[in-house]
Amino acid sequence: MMRLRSVSTFACLALAILVLAGCGGGPGGGGPTREKSPFASEIAAAYSELLSEPEVATASARVRQTIADKYEASGSQRRVLAESPAEWPITPALATDLAAGRARLNQALTGGGRSAFPEAAARAQVSFDCWLMAHADPALASRREDCRGSFRRSLRAVENAGIQGQPRGMADDVVFFGQGSDQLTQSGREAIASVAADASGAWMRILIAGNADRASEPAGSGLAARRAEAVRDALVAEGVPAARIDVRNRGVLPPSLADEGAGGGAMGRRAEIWVL
Repeated sequence: MMRLRSVSTFACLALAILVLAGCGGGPGGGGPTREKSPFASEIAAAYSELLSEPEVATASARVRQTIADKYEASGSQRRVLAESPAEWPITPALATDLAAGRARLNQALTGGGRSAFPEAAARAQVSFDCWLMAHADPALASRREDCRGSFRRSLRAVENAGIQGQPRGMADDVVFFGQGSDQLTQSGREAIASVAADASGAWMRILIAGNADRASEPAGSGLAARRAEAVRDALVAEGVPAARIDVRNRGVLPPSLADEGAGGGAMGRRAEIWVL
């Protein structure tokens, strides 16, 4: 009986610990903050990709361990933050630039960027860490400009994120279509060829958001999706791997995001291209 009672007591204690651990995971609970959202998988994949880069294999033990720890934590749905410039050996002038970038990043992420645009949000944070560590470790020097450029493009996309994760504001390029059409024009093909040439880096991702004209292209027609798919297919034909392209159907633009009154006109007949 004593043995059974001890086992029962142990089981109760274990259950209590599990319950307390679960309760501590929320905000202010004292435990790790859980990142139960698409952002979690996106940032885990981005840290994994960074960890697998050849330059990282030759970097310092601190760099490799930092990235590995972030990959493990994000894979376990624990929130990880961008690195602090104050904790790395970089010049004061660069530290100031990085600190300003980190402040913008944190503001964008906490302002809803994680949920509104998880792909770009994850890419922005990981690119920031890459940019910082590339200046702190000479082994990563060749990655400095690439990581800085990726950070700035991705951060811009997050800051311009629209309702339900649809991007707005300044895209890297825009392809316009004729009314009721999903056929690419010559100028559209030229724009796509330019984007494909600029997105040659294996670490780059492309997001395409298709739009429709509120006044003459009714919701539910699927035209916005077909426009985005037409741009994707053209990029693939230009040599961009399909696995690096994400397509979104933005649908019919609301009046606040389109011109010519109630969402009509050329602004509604387009596909936006974001290079992240």
